[in-house]
Amino acid sequence: LLELGELSLSWKDKSYPVPRVKSNPTRYLLTGDTGLRLKPSNLGLGNLGDPPCNASEIYGIHQCFLNFTKQDLVESQTGSYQGLDEWMFKEIADSAASKDVDVIVHVGDYLYRQGPCPINNTDSKDGNTKDCSAVNLPEFASALNITPETVMNFIPGFYGDNWWGWWADFWYPMLNLLKTAPLIPTRGNHEICERGGYGFFIFLSPVAIEDFCLDNFPVYRVPFENEQFIVMDDSIINPLYG
Repeated sequence: LLELGELSLSWKDKSYPVPRVKSNPTRYLLTGDTGLRLKPSNLGLGNLGDPPCNASEIYGIHQCFLNFTKQDLVESQTGSYQGLDEWMFKEIADSAASKDVDVIVHVGDYLYRQGPCPINNTDSKDGNTKDCSAVNLPEFASALNITPETVMNFIPGFYGDNWWGWWADFWYPMLNLLKTAPLIPTRGNHEICERGGYGFFIFLSPVAIEDFCLDNFPVYRVPFENEQFIVMDDSIINPLYG
C-alpha cells in the first residue's frame, strides 16, 4: 500500500520518511496504559491545594488542579506513584522497534502525568516514596535554537495536557517505534476532555471536529485487504454508573 520512503514529511529542510503501510499486515503490536503514573489521592491533583477541590468532576470526584501552589509540592501526599526509575516505557518501545511490526495499536491511556509529583509522596501500594519529582523541573528550549538533526529529550518533565506533557509521556518514548510502523490510536479514559482530551484530538485523532474536544467521536474503520479495525470511542459513558 505504501512502502518506506514513498512518502515523507519535511521540517526545517530535512525530510522524514513515513513508515510503510501494508495492504495485508500480519504482525500487530498491541500496547496501552503507557504513561508515568502520578496520581495523588484521587484523579488529577487529588488533595493538593486548599479544599474544597472545585474544578471539574471526573467519575464523581472534584479535581484540584486549579487550586495547588508550589508550596503544596513539598507537603506530604499519599496516592499512586511511579518512580522514573520504574518507568520502562521507552526501553520496551525501543525493543519493539526491532521486531518488524506491521501495525501498532495503542488501546489508550497515553497521558498519566496529569500534574506535578509531590516531593514527599507516599505510594499507597508499597508505602515507599517514589522518585518522580524531577517532572516538576522541565528544561525548555527555543525551537529557533534547535538544529534539524537534534531530538530534544524533555524527559523527565513536563506534565499536563500540553505538548510538553505529551512529548515526555508518549512521543519521545515511542519515537523509534513510530518510525517503523503506522499507528492506530484509540482513546482511553485518560483522554477524556477533562484530562488529556485536548492533546488527544490535536495529536492523535483522525476525526475532524469543530471544537477542541468531544466527549465521544463517531465510529470509524481502518480497512486492510483481508481484515479491518472498527474504532469505537467508549472512553466515557453517560450515565457513568448505569
